[in-house]
Amino acid sequence: MTRPHSRRISAALLCVILASLAARAAGAEEQAAPASAGSAEPAAPRLQFRVFGNIDWLSRRESEPSTFTLGQLDLFATAELAPSLSALAEVVLESSPHGDQQIADVERFQLRYAPTDAIGFSLGRMHTMLGFWNQVYHHGAWLQTTIQRPEVYRWEDEAGGFLPVHEVGLRFSGSASTAPLRLEYSATVANGRAARASQVALRDANNSKAVDLWLGLEPRAVPALQLGAAAVFDRIPPGDRPGRESELSERILGGFVAYQGRRLELLAEAFSVRHEDEPRALVWTSEGLYAQGAVALGRYKPYYRYDRVRPSADDPYLDATREIAQHTVGLRIDPWRQVALKLELAHGTLAGDEEFNSAAVQAAFTF
Repeated sequence: MTRPHSRRISAALLCVILASLAARAAGAEEQAAPASAGSAEPAAPRLQFRVFGNIDWLSRRESEPSTFTLGQLDLFATAELAPSLSALAEVVLESSPHGDQQIADVERFQLRYAPTDAIGFSLGRMHTMLGFWNQVYHHGAWLQTTIQRPEVYRWEDEAGGFLPVHEVGLRFSGSASTAPLRLEYSATVANGRAARASQVALRDANNSKAVDLWLGLEPRAVPALQLGAAAVFDRIPPGDRPGRESELSERILGGFVAYQGRRLELLAEAFSVRHEDEPRALVWTSEGLYAQGAVALGRYKPYYRYDRVRPSADDPYLDATREIAQHTVGLRIDPWRQVALKLELAHGTLAGDEEFNSAAVQAAFTF
């Protein structure tokens, strides 16, 4: 995803980054060996490094020509720094919105301390715990069945920020198991939304912090099933749009159902986004949802998804022109273990009942 703070990165610098990380990962096993008894230096952290990438052809719904495009080149690294202490870094290289330069974004950058499964702390830049998709599928397109993310989860600068999918803060999370079910939870205090929905707040613009609560349940009787709910509470600073002279109170409520069996995949999530202008006693409520199903037939995986995003027409923060109802059918083929080929066809309706058709083809890979 792209943002105003993104910087141009040269091809030479990219090569240096890739070469140094690859060399570091190749030598991690040897360096991670315990130090000898007479050595005063501790063993180096154990580094695991992965690369995800995709190359696409898009026939867009907007009045733009069809085009080949470089997708995201995702550099993902984790390291165990000490017992129970780990670090994670995810840097994405991608084309700018106009396709005239390559830019780099630090998408995730966090430190985690988890002495037990029941208690863990994460600090840094993270993906918001909103439901299922945003905490399972990140920036590697190879990981997800489809080409595009659900409309409710599109990156902030792509779809006007219907949901705040990134955050910087402190997260308390863990899991607990009982005979009937497994429970996962998280509670996060983070920088809140920026003054514009299409921006990500690396620093908070007011003294109010966003509070995120997330709960997931996995019944033992159906091991592939997960149910859950999430809530986000925030105060959005004033902006430069008409009607944005005062702070907005934001409340996001969501629920999800996910079933990921060996052959069958069923995902569904729904959200309600409520904004309130307390001085003027005005309230706006917007809704978004998706439902997706797929069946694995050997190397082939046909799928279908329905997307619906309906911002309130008068909401001074969300962009009402981002309203969409869309049907997508697609096919994923895995000809090799680390390569996926995908084809998607979509038909839908935009704000004002404008109909559209679009198509996309993707080659996604990892190494």
